[in-house]
Amino acid sequence: MALEVNLTSESLYGSPRIFARRTLRTVLEWWGRNYLRSVGEDLDFFSDDDNVFNVVLAAESLMTVLLPLVETEIFNASLMRSPDTGVASLLSAVKTAANPDKRLEPVPTSISMADFDGLFGVIQTYFERAESSLAGGSYFTTMSKSETIRDLPVVDAMSMGISVSLATLKLLSRLSKDSPPAAKYVADHWSSLRGKAVERLRICMYAIHDSFVVADIEGAVWDQSIGNDYPWDRGAQLSVIQKIRDLRIQTSAGSLEGPFEVGWSWGIQAGGLRAPRPEGLNNPVEYEESDAFSDPNVYLYFTAVALDGLVDLWDEEVQTGEFLGPDELILANRLRAMSTVTLEYWTILASQRNAQTGLIRLQDLPWRTTDKDESEYYSIYLLNILLRQGSSMRSELVEQMVMLAKELAERGRITRRPLLPPPGVNQDSGVLLQRPGKVLTLGLVNSEGKALANETDSLKWSMYDYSPALLKAVSQLSVIAKDPQVFRTGMELMSQILIHLERRRLTSGSDGRGDAAAWDHAESVFPTLASLSGGRPIVGTGRGGLTSWYFTERVVEALTMVCGQSSVNAPAVPLLSQLAVELVNYSEWEATEHADEVWHSLSGEFNFADLRARASSNPLSVLAQLLPRIDGKSS
Repeated sequence: MALEVNLTSESLYGSPRIFARRTLRTVLEWWGRNYLRSVGEDLDFFSDDDNVFNVVLAAESLMTVLLPLVETEIFNASLMRSPDTGVASLLSAVKTAANPDKRLEPVPTSISMADFDGLFGVIQTYFERAESSLAGGSYFTTMSKSETIRDLPVVDAMSMGISVSLATLKLLSRLSKDSPPAAKYVADHWSSLRGKAVERLRICMYAIHDSFVVADIEGAVWDQSIGNDYPWDRGAQLSVIQKIRDLRIQTSAGSLEGPFEVGWSWGIQAGGLRAPRPEGLNNPVEYEESDAFSDPNVYLYFTAVALDGLVDLWDEEVQTGEFLGPDELILANRLRAMSTVTLEYWTILASQRNAQTGLIRLQDLPWRTTDKDESEYYSIYLLNILLRQGSSMRSELVEQMVMLAKELAERGRITRRPLLPPPGVNQDSGVLLQRPGKVLTLGLVNSEGKALANETDSLKWSMYDYSPALLKAVSQLSVIAKDPQVFRTGMELMSQILIHLERRRLTSGSDGRGDAAAWDHAESVFPTLASLSGGRPIVGTGRGGLTSWYFTERVVEALTMVCGQSSVNAPAVPLLSQLAVELVNYSEWEATEHADEVWHSLSGEFNFADLRARASSNPLSVLAQLLPRIDGKSS
């Protein structure tokens, strides 16, 4: 389904929420048409190219549809009585999924509980096939001939499993509360689904707890990392070291002496290296014996992924919804403490200011890890971690972070054209940030915690979510920006990233499943990548298509955050200008979202981008143009 939108940053400025909502609705329709028809069959989109069920891929696919439904108020409000176009479009697609040649049914005027059966059936299939597996599967790249090395647990599976389980429980709970008949329907038809979601949640919570690490660092390496080869003020340096050492006492893991890093490794730790589990657990999860475990080192990528899943546990609806049993409540409290210490640690480290330049360490691109690995990916992940401070972040720091995001967009060739590579090099380094992205080498240890040095058994993990991860950060920045100019800069950057991602959508039919609405076709933006990847992402694609669930889920997550800005007001600007901008945005929304002839005629009569541009300098003229038409509509 083609998205009819004028793709310019000017037309998107002030209305990224509208654009994000349209895109998400299209994704929901496409998902329902092409995947819910597989209910009761072999769900091949849960399998990789080798036709092997992949628990990470399956969770990413489900979160692509659950995130908009559950986390975006404009899609889930009054699910049963007043179906929003997002929910209704999905369910309309469900009704015609068995006959993909049939045109999509009109948006239903009412929704019945039975309309959700197809979606719940797919979710149940995920829980049944996943069982206790947390394997990385084909997301791991390895030369090993071992048949079990790809079965090792990975934090992505744990974090995504938490998110799928909680989203399922929220959806069931909301539908049950709608009316007594709805509650009876859920109890009669889907009571087992709730039990499966709770069990999956339990497994993932224990595993992510046992993947937390406090990694000792040699003093010389620590000093070099803190100094970062820049003349930091020694007094400030000692101050940050003391703060971090104070935090160590709270971690309940590792020794209490010397420098350290705190966060998540890529998988479960060997028994002797795990953080002690909290007391009072009655039915803890235990693991089968294994010859290999994750190394006890902190990975910024997996730390960010873990925090993304854990934040769902602190949701008020989860805390008050009886989703967690006694053991899970104890474990949730421990995981909250781990998350808090991790956020404080990286916030202290990344916010340390250079006395000479005035820059904080995060602005000193790219971020360098203690093992001397540098990448803009680490900078983006750290930026998202710092932004968890929310509105408590100082205005000065918010402005610096917006400028940092602008530079990251330029480096990733989102807002700048690719450069000609030097002789002997095939690609611009900025383009390579997008694809193949960043490849991590994952360390392995045996059950005693000793490193496994066999190179052929090493594991690698690919990251290529540069653009959606940056959009996620910019969306958060626009929410907390208090200065009008900083807010405008952030909104303009958000629009540019949205345009970039829209251009990377798969074209109609290119994924082998009819009209496409997913990602990723980076070659449409960077044609030279075709020779590198053959038009296909490295990991995260389902069998029989080009859709990358790894990338698509992360885009949907970022778009959901953009939609969440609907309750956020722009920073204070002169009253008339603010009123004019809001009126333009409202008029554009009505003109594009409704078929009413009076409203629809506005889209041909006015250039909303031009009106929005004039709203700040000449708000009275804009109000004079729009108010008579709106007044005529209301009468």
